[in-house]
Amino acid sequence: RFDGVTGQALDSAPPPSPTAVQTVSNVLIMLHRGFFARPVTRWLLFLAGIGGSLMVATGMVMWSLARIPKRRETGRPPFGQRLVEITNVAGIAGLLAAIGAYFWANRLLPAALPLRSEWEIRVFFIVWGVSLAHAALRAHKAAWVEQLALAGVLAGTLPLLNAWSGGLSLFDSIRMGQGLVAGFDLCALALGLGFLHAARKVRAHQPRPSPSMSAPLKTEGATP
Repeated sequence: RFDGVTGQALDSAPPPSPTAVQTVSNVLIMLHRGFFARPVTRWLLFLAGIGGSLMVATGMVMWSLARIPKRRETGRPPFGQRLVEITNVAGIAGLLAAIGAYFWANRLLPAALPLRSEWEIRVFFIVWGVSLAHAALRAHKAAWVEQLALAGVLAGTLPLLNAWSGGLSLFDSIRMGQGLVAGFDLCALALGLGFLHAARKVRAHQPRPSPSMSAPLKTEGATP
């Protein structure tokens, strides 16, 4: 506790000892946010987190790709496979778009809005829920392209939104030595460009024919 005018520390009762549940929670939060580590170690933790996320995402997509031959036999995906495809889009691209929407809400919601922090979370889940409905209504490839593109636009324009909404521009944050602000904007810009590149690659992708479809037919009794 501090004096609101002078800033002098005031006498206050010592905080109560944390319970066992609070202790476990504190340890997990410290590990998750890397408060114990120096900047280099925190960057390594950040990159490791991205690598782990990519590993999970690619595994989810590869599960669907492995079942494409069976889908070609029937002409349409089984219900279970289609459900996995929808949740893959929403769980990967839709989640990225929802995170971008959360940061947009953080900058655009009025400061005097009651329960402002809760509305930021609500915006996140609203956009995530809409992404699930969008993936169910759109064709599989179109859903991937559109949601990745949306995630790229939301993330890539965060530096501009930050400057427009009263914060420091990326140039000013670098010039003034505000490393945290500049680092966040640079990461958002890099991720946004990466998402847009992924959307472009998915849009241009053409699946290769399976070996059974491309192999020439053999005629019984034919000579070379």
